[in-house]
Amino acid sequence: MAVLNAVASNSPSYQWMLNGVAIPGATDSTLLISDAAAAAGTYTCVATNSMGSVTSSPATLGVVATSEPGHLSNISARAEVGTGANIIFGGFEIGGGGQLPVLIRGSGPALVQFGVPGTLPDPQLQLFNAADAVLATNNGWGGDATILSTATSVGAFAWPSTTSHDSALVETLAAGGYTAQVSGQSGDTGDALVEVYDASPAGSFTAGATRLTNLSARVDVGTGANVLEAGFVIAGNSALTVLIRASGPAIAVAPFNVPGTLPDPQLTLQLQATAAVLGQNLAWGGDPEISSVAASVGAFNWGDPGSHDSALLITLPPGNYTAAAAGTSGDTGVAIVEVYEVQ
Repeated sequence: MAVLNAVASNSPSYQWMLNGVAIPGATDSTLLISDAAAAAGTYTCVATNSMGSVTSSPATLGVVATSEPGHLSNISARAEVGTGANIIFGGFEIGGGGQLPVLIRGSGPALVQFGVPGTLPDPQLQLFNAADAVLATNNGWGGDATILSTATSVGAFAWPSTTSHDSALVETLAAGGYTAQVSGQSGDTGDALVEVYDASPAGSFTAGATRLTNLSARVDVGTGANVLEAGFVIAGNSALTVLIRASGPAIAVAPFNVPGTLPDPQLTLQLQATAAVLGQNLAWGGDPEISSVAASVGAFNWGDPGSHDSALLITLPPGNYTAAAAGTSGDTGVAIVEVYEVQ
């Protein structure tokens, strides 16, 4: 699947064109192309209101023959770790039916090298399965050779001390859902980072392979430097369509009933290398494309089309991205950012 987006102000109507010919029924600001291989060509969008019409710059959709198509390979989230439920939750889903090697890290002391103040002194890392059973725990990586070599192979930033209380796990996991939790081992608090990496050997990915299909981060969102910033990486040699969601009101109601949620998460997507804003949303508005794609990828249902939960559906080339969730009016609360592979 590929997605094209057009943005125009002053309440226009839209008409998408393929090679200069109107596409029947393509009258939304978002165009979903379900079979991109059969729909290559040049696309434009004509936006019209009472003042006239304007045509977008052309976008060319092509097909790339590659043995390593685009896929999700990493997510990271940095936040202020509190106590109780106010810790970092890094969720991920493995699809494809096989087993996947992963590297999971909880950094606290290692962040000092980047000038981060008030870091979590002794992050405890715990891995849970979908049944909420603890699969593994680490309270200090101890310079472990396997962790070190795996971190190097996936391009993770270096930890300067082998005796630090930063924590990590290298695991081979079957298809399913998992959660990595980072908390203070002795109930302490501070700034920490959780990372989940696909640790498959470089160049081994093929279409349909076992892979990360969904990545998420749940934290207590603050203001300034303490907003929720979820980094994710698209690896491979071709573009990948992703659904990105920022949930606040949606997790305040059943079946989650999370207290103190962020009432109006604004979702902003940026390219990490330049900080260029690639998309932004405040309140999804019951968008039918968002709703249908969310159902197709197995995302939990947003029951209220008038909620201030936010979402973006976008096709991105390989690269490093940041999906940030912040309170629109500077408010705070618990929120989740999710990134889903869309096929």
